[in-house]
Amino acid sequence: MRRQLRFVSVAMVGMLALTACKNPISSSSSGTSTPAGDAKSNPVAVMAAGWTKMGEVKSFGFDGSFSANVTSGTSKGTASLTMTGGLDSHDAQNPTGQLKLGGTLDMGAEGSIALTDLDVRAVSKKAYMSIGKLTATGGNTAGLDAVLAPYLSKWFYLDPTDSLFQALMKSAASSANVNVGTDATAAQDAAKNAAEILPLLTKRNLLTGVTFSTNESIGNVNTVKMNFTGVDTEALWLTLQDIAKIADPTQTFTTEDKTAYDKSMKEFGLSGAIWIGKDDSIPRKIEISVTDPAQANNSLRLVVSLNNVNQAFKVTEPTGAENFMTTIQSMSSLLSAETPATPSTSTYNDAEYQQLLNQLQANNTTN
Repeated sequence: MRRQLRFVSVAMVGMLALTACKNPISSSSSGTSTPAGDAKSNPVAVMAAGWTKMGEVKSFGFDGSFSANVTSGTSKGTASLTMTGGLDSHDAQNPTGQLKLGGTLDMGAEGSIALTDLDVRAVSKKAYMSIGKLTATGGNTAGLDAVLAPYLSKWFYLDPTDSLFQALMKSAASSANVNVGTDATAAQDAAKNAAEILPLLTKRNLLTGVTFSTNESIGNVNTVKMNFTGVDTEALWLTLQDIAKIADPTQTFTTEDKTAYDKSMKEFGLSGAIWIGKDDSIPRKIEISVTDPAQANNSLRLVVSLNNVNQAFKVTEPTGAENFMTTIQSMSSLLSAETPATPSTSTYNDAEYQQLLNQLQANNTTN
C-alpha cells in the first residue's frame, strides 16, 4: 500500500495542475485578488475550464523533454530524453498514435546507454515498435547492445488478439493481482472509473503557491500561465483515499499508512507551471520540476507542449513487421517444448519468465 501511494502521489502531479483553481477567488501574479468573471479575462475561470475542455480534444501533436540528475550509491549520473508524437481518436474504434524517443543515461563508472530513434506506433489496432540504435558502454550496461543487436532497426508488432500475448498478459496481471477482462469490459471499466475520479480531482484545492500571468503565448496561442510551488499534502491524502475506494469500497488506511505517506511526501519538492488557452481553455504546455531535499543532486524536470490540437494526426503503418511474440517463441526452447503449433493459452510463472529471458540472451550471444 505504501509503495502504491507514493507512486500515485507523484504520477498525479500533472493532473493536479488542472484542478487547482476550483476557488473562484485567487491571487494573480501581482499578488492581488482576481474576482470570478469572464473566462477570457479571468485566469481562475480559464484554468477551471481546462479539465473539462480536455475531454473535447480528439487529436493533438506533442513534443517534450525529460532531464534528471540522479545518485546511485556513490555514483552520480544524468539522464536526458527528447520526445515527439501525437494521438488521434476521431475514429473511436481505431485510435492511432505515435511516440518517438531518443536519449542518454550516463552513470559514470556504472555505465552509460544512448538510445536513438525509438519509434512506437499504434495503428490498425496493433502496437508497433522499432529501436534504431542503442549503444551501451562500461559498468553494468556493457554488452547490452550486443544482446539487443538482432532486434535493432527492425519493426515488431504486438497484436492484442494473439493468444500467446493474452496468456502472458493474464499471467503478469495475475502476479500483480490485477483482473484483466475483455477489451470491451476493460474500456467500460476505464470509462466508469474516469467518470468517478474526475469529480474527486476538483473536490479540493490540491496545489499551493499558485500565481497567474495572462501575458504568455505558446506558439500562436494566447494562454494563461499558472505557476505553483507545491502540493497540499493533506488534501492529496484525502483525495488518494477517495480514489482508492472507487476500486475497493472496503479499502481502509491505517495510521502506519499515513505515516509512510507523510514521510514519502517530504522526500521531494515540487514546482511547475501549466499554460491554458485563453480562448479555448485547452491546456497547451506543462512543466514539472521535482527535487529531493535530502539529495541535492537528485532532481528531474519534465516539459511537454501540445500542438495542432484537434487536427488530424496521421500514423503510417510499418510494412514487413515481425510478430514480436512469434519471434520470442521461435527463439525459446522453453516455449518450443511447451507450446504446440497453435500458441498455448496457459499462463507462465516468474521462474518460467526468467528461463525465457535467460534463453533469449543465450541465443543472442551465439547468433
